[in-house]
Amino acid sequence: MAVGALIGAYQEDDTGALRALFPLAGRTLVEYQVRCAAACGAAPIVVIVERVPQALQDALERAGSDAAEVGFAHARELIGASRERAAGVYLVAPFRRPLRVLELLAD
Repeated sequence: MAVGALIGAYQEDDTGALRALFPLAGRTLVEYQVRCAAACGAAPIVVIVERVPQALQDALERAGSDAAEVGFAHARELIGASRERAAGVYLVAPFRRPLRVLELLAD
């Protein structure tokens, strides 16, 4: 029987910090959960996130009409950083322009 994992990484504590980033056994909680699911043979493993980091929100606001390009640059950085850590990424097409996502996959 195939088993997948769905991990929610969006709840905050009383200070507004993401619970998924709490330290546990030398890692973040979400990393620990993903590794446990992988060790059990779960596939696919999906992590659901909800909030955009404040630094990125600030950068998008400063970018004004260039916000889409700033967002794509950030997405490219995240995809590049995840290549050695994840088997794949899930991308949502922005601004009702789904073909823009293909640009990220081509990099």
